[in-house]
Amino acid sequence: MPDNLSTISADGSEKYESASKDIAINDTFYHTPFNYFVVRTVDPVPKDAGLKLYTSFQGSMLSGLNGLYKSSYFDTVAKETRHLATTHFEPVAARKAFPCLDEPNLKAEFSIRVIHRDSYTALSNMPTETTHSPVWEESEDLVVTTFQRSVKMSTYLVCVIVCDFGHIQIKSSSGKLIRVYAPDDRLSQAHYALQVAKHTVDDFEGRLKIDYVLPKVDLVAIPDFSSGAMENWGLITFRETALLCDPDSVSANAQQRVAEVVVQELAHQWFGNLVTMNWWNDVWLNKGFASYMQYVGTSTKQPAWDMILCHRLF
Repeated sequence: MPDNLSTISADGSEKYESASKDIAINDTFYHTPFNYFVVRTVDPVPKDAGLKLYTSFQGSMLSGLNGLYKSSYFDTVAKETRHLATTHFEPVAARKAFPCLDEPNLKAEFSIRVIHRDSYTALSNMPTETTHSPVWEESEDLVVTTFQRSVKMSTYLVCVIVCDFGHIQIKSSSGKLIRVYAPDDRLSQAHYALQVAKHTVDDFEGRLKIDYVLPKVDLVAIPDFSSGAMENWGLITFRETALLCDPDSVSANAQQRVAEVVVQELAHQWFGNLVTMNWWNDVWLNKGFASYMQYVGTSTKQPAWDMILCHRLF
């Protein structure tokens, strides 16, 4: 902890670090035009001072298909409705899940812990570090999953999922773990996407001369997803029809659609996640490069489709 670290309490009433200097709060207010919560101090805060801000926060999981929200699906084997928790933050819904500076050009490292039932699996951008029971009374069915600290990334790319899905997995040529998660009764339809994902990671690492920087990438089929897919770093979420298919029983168009979406979202791991636009008015850079690479990557996986010749430029 740096010597110049100070702490701020949103109500100014508590002290947290005996070695820290509390900063008196003048007032707090919402700035509606910019969607800011402003904490105004009595005295100016030095430009290079390290600060900690403590505040309470609560949000709803039932307010739509963004932020942290509750999803559901019907298990055709068990003949019952199952539930999961998932997130969708782009462009500015991370603030619905936790207080943050929710802007693409302000990157941070994230340390995430999730408390969940032992019968469910918790996923996030980074691999699991530890899972243990919380030290609470009457918590036999709860566990705490802690994830490795993330690389620096924008808030819109943070993702957390708590589900009871099954998964299949494979490793890329460079040893990166690639997994596809789906409800157990649909997991048999995930093999094609897994093969496309492995091919794409191998192809892009060689073509771009930049390794995929995280230890793993998960592709997850979300039953009620508002977009086609979302490129959360290391934990990509998809509408089921954009990820799951059986090549032996679906049309060529449906198979091609899955390949294109998987390749585009993996392209975003470089174009958008590793290199990010300064502000949302330049999001076309992310989408433009990823859309271009979508055809490059798909054409190398399925050359018989004769989709594009521009991959020869690389």
